[in-house]
Amino acid sequence: MQSVTVESFACKTDLAELLKRRLSQVKGGEAVDIVPGGHPQEVLLTVKDKRGGDAAADALAALLLCDAARFQLAGLVGKMSLTMREKRQVLYDAQRLAREELGKEGVKALSLQLRDYLSLHDRLNVEGFLLFRMKEYVRSLGRHAKTALDLLIEGKCRELLQVLRILLEAQQPRLEEISLILYADGTCIIADDTDSRIECEGCAGFSGAAEEIVNLLVSLAPQRLSVYDLSCGRCSHLCDLIQKVFSDRVRFFHK
Repeated sequence: MQSVTVESFACKTDLAELLKRRLSQVKGGEAVDIVPGGHPQEVLLTVKDKRGGDAAADALAALLLCDAARFQLAGLVGKMSLTMREKRQVLYDAQRLAREELGKEGVKALSLQLRDYLSLHDRLNVEGFLLFRMKEYVRSLGRHAKTALDLLIEGKCRELLQVLRILLEAQQPRLEEISLILYADGTCIIADDTDSRIECEGCAGFSGAAEEIVNLLVSLAPQRLSVYDLSCGRCSHLCDLIQKVFSDRVRFFHK
């Protein structure tokens, strides 16, 4: 019989209840007793036999990969300028991608590492183990948080383009033709056949400015759109969005 104290400083829920749930999901979990410690973030695990030791290691692996990793990642995602729903989506996708990268063999290796650790130590600090013994996994969480954010932005962009295409098709053309001239310094000029002009900046950016320009073009509702791209490729993102929204209404002239 062996006893191990498990503690967490970042856990936002009752650690004993969290571990009970994880133990209920692994084989042999009934061979492990859990006694709450001196505070909600500390518990005492009593392992009855080898089967219980294996179950404790598997349950702690799940806690580290799912629960502790989520708390660790929440600090990074919490700083992003997103709604709560979007933050939850980024958290979910980042963890899913990190787990897929780790794979089943990686999970098994972590369980074996924890079995060795528990056989030699009577205390485990969740954050310490995560940060010092699972450094690569923590790094992968950071990488995949960026990937998940990119996926979210890409999805929102697709939704916006779909709305703009529907809006453009639903409108009667207000102007016969509009010309859009793109310059390498990130500025652009929108002109109609009466030589009315609108000057814009930031059309070479990727932080929403391109989408705003496409939105403006849709609101003008031209029958035809001619794009004169003098940006030397800097406005490729904007040109791609225009092509997707205006389709056969647009023609491009590149320098």
